[in-house]
Amino acid sequence: MHKLFFLILILALYVECARWSECHTCMSSLSKFVALSKAWNKMQGKDKLMTSCNFVRERSKDSKQYKVCEQILTEVMAHQVILHKIKVYRAKHKSVRAFCARELSKSYCPYRG
Repeated sequence: MHKLFFLILILALYVECARWSECHTCMSSLSKFVALSKAWNKMQGKDKLMTSCNFVRERSKDSKQYKVCEQILTEVMAHQVILHKIKVYRAKHKSVRAFCARELSKSYCPYRG
C-alpha cells in the first residue's frame, strides 16, 4: 500500500514539474516576444519567434521547451488580438502568468483565481 502511495506521489510531482516548466516557458516566451516587439519593430515575426525561443532554450537547458515556445508564439503571431491582450495584461498585472493560464488555446499555467 505504501509503495502505491509513493508511486502516485512521484507521478504527481513529475506531472506538476512538467506543468511548471511549461508555465515558466510560456511566461518567458511571451515576455521576451513582447520586449522584442517593442524594441525591434523592423524584425520579422519569425525572427522574433526564433530569438525568443532560443532565449528560452538557453535558459531552460531543455530543447523540448523550444517546441513549447514555438507553439505558443505561433498562436500569438497568428492572432494580432492575442498580442494586444498580452500587452494589456502586462501593463495591468505586471505578469503574464494568468494570461498563460486562461487566454491561450491551451492552459500552460495552473489557474489561481
